[in-house]
Amino acid sequence: MLRSLSLQLAQVTLGQDRADTGERAVKTRHYAEALQPLTEAIEIAPQSSKLRLLRAEAHEGLGDIESTIADLKRAALFSGDDPSLFLRIARLHISLGELDGATEQLRQCLRSDPEYKPCLATRRTLKNVLNDLEKGQQLVQRGQWSAATAHFEGLLEGSLGPNKGLPFQRQHAAHEFCVASSKLADHAKTLSACGLATELNPGDTEAFMATGEAQIALEDYDAGTCPRPRFAAGQAV
Repeated sequence: MLRSLSLQLAQVTLGQDRADTGERAVKTRHYAEALQPLTEAIEIAPQSSKLRLLRAEAHEGLGDIESTIADLKRAALFSGDDPSLFLRIARLHISLGELDGATEQLRQCLRSDPEYKPCLATRRTLKNVLNDLEKGQQLVQRGQWSAATAHFEGLLEGSLGPNKGLPFQRQHAAHEFCVASSKLADHAKTLSACGLATELNPGDTEAFMATGEAQIALEDYDAGTCPRPRFAAGQAV
């Protein structure tokens, strides 16, 4: 009996030591150094919401959003109905473009507190943005390039601005703005629109191609994807 109690006490002491080490590392932003001690502490106290929150902060500091979400969801199970925690998880899902996951977390947020204004505002913003993107997509499908260009440009300057916390939706809108501008043959606007699209998504090959075509159309051969035509000596220009 005494041996069992001693072992338990040793485990508690070790867990507290690992937790303290991990917490200090998080507070000093040494996130990589925080993961191992926090993981060891969680193995000893798996239902500690504080430890889960600390490790989530470390994961987020390292840019591992999926692991951040996983720890936050576990913390939410152990900490009761905390609407701010559900909202935090929803915003992380949004940052990954995972709208179904975001919607589910917003539902849980409002179940825990139907009057929680930050959740209400986030849900309303997300709904409005998705509706606006759908309207723009319909313009594209109908080939209404002028209206589509104006629509997506307005979104990028408004609800999908750079600081609105909707990176995937902004990326999508920039791509469609680029495509619509190129279809409209507005070469100057295409350079601007497609420049933004490739800045947000360097893998957007359609935007790169549209940029080159617009540059060539503006007779900017040096910047375009095709070289200036060369002529043999003595050939008429």
